[in-house]
Amino acid sequence: MGKITLTQFQKRLLSGFIIGPLVVLVIIGGGWPFRAMVLVFTLIALYEWVQISLKIKNNILYLVFGTAYVLLCFWYLYALREHFPVSTGLLFIAMIWASDIGAYFTGKKIGGPKLAPKISPNKTWAGFAGAMVFPAIIGVLLSLTLEIQAIGMIAVIGLAVGAVGQAGDLIVSVMKRRAAVKDSGSIIPGHGGLLDRVDSMMLAAPVFYFLWV
Repeated sequence: MGKITLTQFQKRLLSGFIIGPLVVLVIIGGGWPFRAMVLVFTLIALYEWVQISLKIKNNILYLVFGTAYVLLCFWYLYALREHFPVSTGLLFIAMIWASDIGAYFTGKKIGGPKLAPKISPNKTWAGFAGAMVFPAIIGVLLSLTLEIQAIGMIAVIGLAVGAVGQAGDLIVSVMKRRAAVKDSGSIIPGHGGLLDRVDSMMLAAPVFYFLWV
């Protein structure tokens, strides 16, 4: 039997189907498994940030900023589950996934002017628009399904999550470009490092938290 090889997209799809549902189940369950997951993810993200920073000259500011940034963002990811009903945390996750999907497909299908060519050459303004619109739509649809009031505010939160999530993506992209690395790590097949997967989620979490309050 010949050796089975997977394309980058297939690896990405497979890891997403395996990891995604597990993360959702842990979020729903809450308790110590959720806290343990957040702790492990935080430590991995810190490790990856430090490894990238060490490849940059005069890196002390990157190390200090990165440590504070990672800890603060993951605290808000933790707080979304601990301070609100589980449906709120799942709504946030759904918005982030919708934003990633919207950015990918609108960027691929429409293309057009680059958003930040020197930082992330593949990002376009069309992708940025998709990253904002998709989570707003998903937020409204879920609000109708869950009978959540203030649908207009949910749409605004979706737009904000999409926009800020793209900024979070660019922050990590700047780090990787300065360090001359493609990925933050290799822990997730097809995705690279953990930071490559949660970069948009990290910065969007505090924004979602304060808008939801």
